[in-house]
Amino acid sequence: MSFVKVKDVLPKIADMSEESQAMEAAFVVEVVNGKIGEIFGEKAVGNVKAVRYKSGVLTLGVRSGAWGQEVRMRSAAMHSFFVLLLPNHPRFKIYFTVFVS
Repeated sequence: MSFVKVKDVLPKIADMSEESQAMEAAFVVEVVNGKIGEIFGEKAVGNVKAVRYKSGVLTLGVRSGAWGQEVRMRSAAMHSFFVLLLPNHPRFKIYFTVFVS
């Protein structure tokens, strides 16, 4: 039986952790983007989208200030919706940024 040095194993564990966090983030963004129409109505599709999820913070991109205001007004309802949709992520903080495309 051979021993492995801890200093050789720790970087691999750290990489796995980063990889699993990236997979989780991609999953959350994909699920939320699939439900934008349900949350805001069909007009929101293409005007509001999840762009990032990291450490419990969901960042939504909005096409205009008006959509930003809509996101802000519905933040409590969105939070409840996301808790039901993603029960393993109950502590969302929701931020939005205005983007132009």
